[in-house]
Amino acid sequence: MDSRHEYEADMVEIDLREYIEVLLQRKKMILGVFLVAVLISAVISFFMLEPIYQTEATISLSNQAGSYSESDNARQMLRSLEYFDRINRKFELGLTQNQLNSLRNNLEIDITEVGLNNAQKLEGDNLSLYMFRGGILDLSLQSKEPQQAKSIFDGLIELFEMESKQRFEENQDRIESNLQEVEGRIAELEREIQEREERIGMLLEAEDLSTTEKVILSNDFSGRMRDLEEVKLSLFEQKYEIQEELGDMEEMRVLNQPFVPDDPVAPNKKLNLAIAGVLGLMLGVFVAFAKEFWDDSI
Repeated sequence: MDSRHEYEADMVEIDLREYIEVLLQRKKMILGVFLVAVLISAVISFFMLEPIYQTEATISLSNQAGSYSESDNARQMLRSLEYFDRINRKFELGLTQNQLNSLRNNLEIDITEVGLNNAQKLEGDNLSLYMFRGGILDLSLQSKEPQQAKSIFDGLIELFEMESKQRFEENQDRIESNLQEVEGRIAELEREIQEREERIGMLLEAEDLSTTEKVILSNDFSGRMRDLEEVKLSLFEQKYEIQEELGDMEEMRVLNQPFVPDDPVAPNKKLNLAIAGVLGLMLGVFVAFAKEFWDDSI
């Protein structure tokens, strides 16, 4: 049994030695294939492939419910052909529809949701509005023209910010109108309470009323005043809630402005050379063993 194991070990050692001898004998060929692969990769990466630049920006959506604060809707708007057409005309880029579609496809938008589980509903007589903190959008666009990419980003953000601000102001005006209405109802209720107090005071001082009648009037007045005070308290609570919501409202903001990149993101020349080198070595080793097998079979 021991002799058998020794025989197998000797065979493995012989095979490994033969492999190493083949690699050493064919080392020039392996090195040649390696250098050719690296050279081809260098020529393609440095002279044939056009550099691609990536422009980035980050925006924070409004914290109001609506199409301009819902992340998925905002992403669809920013990638819409309508926006790209308007930017193309505004900056006179002269891009064709195919080029615009290519840029739209290269526009990447990553969404980070913020606090959607804390949504609240604000209700009034003429208003029903959900309030929540909007998401954060990280935008990136790759293009062969860095200045062109920045111009497109500037246009996208400008259009979206303008329309988002308009919608924000409309909602803000509605909430402020609702607040004014609540304040008006509070003032009217306070006047009514004051008038009732003056009236009951006059009735209680009247000499033609008996003590029993005055007690009945006083009890009735107290009950009505409690009802009015409860309504007043409810209106004040509604007023403070609306004021708090107004204070928490946030417009869409640009957290990171788009910029003109100095260095391209593609092609990755170092990575291309490394991959070509590994593939060249693998191909060289394969060719070396294939040639050795072919020579032995003849």
